[in-house]
Amino acid sequence: MKVIVTGASGLLGSDVSDVFDNAGYSVVRLMGRKSVNIQNTKEIVKFIEKENPELIVHCAGYRDIDEMEKNEAEGYTLNTFGTKNIALAAWRLGCKLIYISSDTVYDGEKETGYHEYDTLNPVNVYGRSKLMAEHEIKALCNCFFIIRTALLFGYKGHGENNLILNIINQLKAGKAVYASTNQICCPSYTKDLAEVLLKISQTEYFGTYLIANTGTASRYEVNRAVAELAGLDKSLVCPMDENNTRPAKRSRNTVFESIAFPNTFGIEMADWHDALQRCMSEILKLERTAGDDQ
Repeated sequence: MKVIVTGASGLLGSDVSDVFDNAGYSVVRLMGRKSVNIQNTKEIVKFIEKENPELIVHCAGYRDIDEMEKNEAEGYTLNTFGTKNIALAAWRLGCKLIYISSDTVYDGEKETGYHEYDTLNPVNVYGRSKLMAEHEIKALCNCFFIIRTALLFGYKGHGENNLILNIINQLKAGKAVYASTNQICCPSYTKDLAEVLLKISQTEYFGTYLIANTGTASRYEVNRAVAELAGLDKSLVCPMDENNTRPAKRSRNTVFESIAFPNTFGIEMADWHDALQRCMSEILKLERTAGDDQ
């Protein structure tokens, strides 16, 4: 079975590519514009039709929430129009499509956790671009999985954009790391999510699902946990109110209490603390290997 993974050099896309590859799939890794431009309709549709996959996992996107407030058109072109192009290709081939959406489609004003049937009301441009992308997929495709997830962490992807590696590097340099206390969500380990995507892709239980590791945390709590697991100075992790310092408004509570996902697939996600510990073990292993090679 052939699968195309967009954003395959990114944090989630790299894990998705490896998980499907290890499961015996023929994986076509799209590594950004150097592979093919998803913003060019003819180019991406022609490419995908030539590859003729049974599945597309669409992980690519514009992810800088604050920059999107200043570059709205650029963000919509990649996140929404680019997704429309992927959906067009999937529709023309009749293949399955997995789209990685976001908890930012919710406004965060609910006092309890969110499920798949809650009202959607993004509070920033990024969230609106992801929601509009969902609409494009629903308008074009029948065989789709829309996956809303939150606060991804992992040990792959581009180092400069890796949450954990950035925390570790700053703490090692003795620099303070500021993280919000007023944004609560369910952090998600990219490897765990990738393994779930493999399982659900083998079904035809299409629809929209909220998937994340269990347990809740603020960014501040995640950063403190990283410092502790890395054996670094936790006192350098400093709390902040992110909505007062960032161009884009943030949703204060996007905790998941999924209805559709557990009742459809019966999959139990690990607690984010356990997932982070496993992720940190991989990072520390890579650091030791790099040290041995020098």
